Amino acid sequence: MAKSLKFTMSKKSESERLAEAVTALAGTILEIVNEKVKLATEARGTVQAETPSNPTQPAALEGWVRKKQLALHYNVSLRTVDNWIKKGMVPHIRLSGRNLRFKPSEVDEALSRSHKRHARW
Repeated sequence: MAKSLKFTMSKKSESERLAEAVTALAGTILEIVNEKVKLATEARGTVQAETPSNPTQPAALEGWVRKKQLALHYNVSLRTVDNWIKKGMVPHIRLSGRNLRFKPSEVDEALSRSHKRHARW
């Protein structure tokens, strides 16, 4: 009886230590991510509040657009945007499956570099 009680107590102690370690690791990762976001926003010249007004809801990513919006912005077809993606001409993120997002400022820079590289003058 005493042996099983000791085993249960040591197992609980291990799981508690593991839970504390995971919590500490999650906190460290969160700090690193927040610091990287802060540095990235400072580099772009935007100011981000230290704490969002509603901490339960993540801050919206400003400037991210869908493929259709990008096509309208450049006045091209969706097929043209698909070709740019296939050729690796436009930076994008894939959220899941066919769900893509683009940052128009980054696409402008990428297309500008591509155009200068392929220009004939």
